[in-house]
Amino acid sequence: MPQPPGFDSSKGEVFVYERMADHLEGRIRAGEFPSGAQLPGEMALRAEYVVSLSTVRSAMRLLRERGLVRTRAPIGTFVVSGLPPPRNLSDEG
Repeated sequence: MPQPPGFDSSKGEVFVYERMADHLEGRIRAGEFPSGAQLPGEMALRAEYVVSLSTVRSAMRLLRERGLVRTRAPIGTFVVSGLPPPRNLSDEG
């Protein structure tokens, strides 16, 4: 099964869950998942990104830490209203 356009899980300097979180953040900011929208479930994301369940969970944790999503167990994960500004990757060392 092919991975989503723009996502590459091949080895590199950044962990796969970080690349997945970055890719999902891009999709959120592009409006594919608007404010208040529910993200696909863990199993759907696992199949779409062709990654392990632990990778999906780590990516979701990172998106929560970035303030982009909130998880309401057992309902799902939702995009927050009023997204924080995009991160400046050049400031990260």
